[in-house]
Amino acid sequence: MIVDIVLLSLYGLTDRLVGGAILTGILLMLPNVLGNLVGNRLFDPARETAYRRTAYVIIAATGLSGLPVWG
Repeated sequence: MIVDIVLLSLYGLTDRLVGGAILTGILLMLPNVLGNLVGNRLFDPARETAYRRTAYVIIAATGLSGLPVWG
């Protein structure tokens, strides 16, 4: 979050912020916050190992699918 604040400040100081980008960012904040709240409700700390393993499988599958041998 600190990086985002610094970047927004720098963009503002260098006049690189445009209305469309700001509006898009504001509109996308709501689904992002809602997704975080839903994820927080669904997460059960007792099943952390299962979540971690699932995340590793997804990351591995994503990495393998991007290899040039599939083209």
